[in-house]
Amino acid sequence: MNSATEENNTLQIASLEALDQAMTGDLPSIIAGDFNASANEEDAVNFDTMAALDSLGWRVDSPMDGRSMSDGEPIVIDYIVSKNAETWEVVDDDIFNEEGAIEASDHLPVSVTYRLAD
Repeated sequence: MNSATEENNTLQIASLEALDQAMTGDLPSIIAGDFNASANEEDAVNFDTMAALDSLGWRVDSPMDGRSMSDGEPIVIDYIVSKNAETWEVVDDDIFNEEGAIEASDHLPVSVTYRLAD
């Protein structure tokens, strides 16, 4: 990892920690976006960011395998994560790689469908 990547990774983790500390109460919360990190350690792409989320109690609800970039390596760096969402059941998750999605952005749309657990 070069020094610029390491610095960005450190800043990203600090930002996630600050966000987590700013949360009040136990309301369910979602963060969705491009984390520029893989939840799979063997991918060796800023895994520290995803490990930090895990240590703060965030759960990855979107697919962790496949590809979320419209070009490049088969790696997922875009996620939907939740916290305090034990009553939310993930009933569907997907990364859309249809032709229109591939042309619209360098990132593929990621989705999660939740159902309130009984």
